[in-house]
Amino acid sequence: MVDVATILSMLGSVAAVVGPLTALLWDRLNRLEDRINNVERDLTEIKVNIYELSRSMVGFSNTLIDVLAIKSVITQSEATALRGYLSMVPIARTKYYTKEDEEKLRYLITVKPYEEYTWDDVRTLREIADHMIKEFRETGREELLDYAYKLLFFTWIAEGHLIAGIIGPNRKKQSQEGQQGQQSQPCQG
Repeated sequence: MVDVATILSMLGSVAAVVGPLTALLWDRLNRLEDRINNVERDLTEIKVNIYELSRSMVGFSNTLIDVLAIKSVITQSEATALRGYLSMVPIARTKYYTKEDEEKLRYLITVKPYEEYTWDDVRTLREIADHMIKEFRETGREELLDYAYKLLFFTWIAEGHLIAGIIGPNRKKQSQEGQQGQQSQPCQG
């Protein structure tokens, strides 16, 4: 027969050892969890800092390219050359960069004359670039990311040219005014 007192005594001894060990393990797990939470917070801060840095670099690039385009340092023919490079439009496959985006992009890059671009066209191109970046983040299609940044570069040039009146709906009006006011100077653009 089994002696109940012996079993209870053994259980008491085990409980005396297991209790402090359990407390020690819980303490270590809590410390480890705190460290992991600190690392997660640090990584989140680093991610935010990198995002802010990349956004500021993109913003600076955008402004610099706009200024260069407005001052005609980046000419219309250079924009046209970049546009020719962009004529190899990536194929749409999934939900962000859609077939509709691909068709709009193909039209704006290969069919519509650059001189006739409007602010709506530039906005559409920028939205398509954003869709490509989202698609890259989800699928890893690097060709979309490469193309998207070249497309953004092109849109920044077009924005500068629109502001300067080199292209767009105000182009003809400004060029006619310029020819009437300065008939002796050659037309730039």
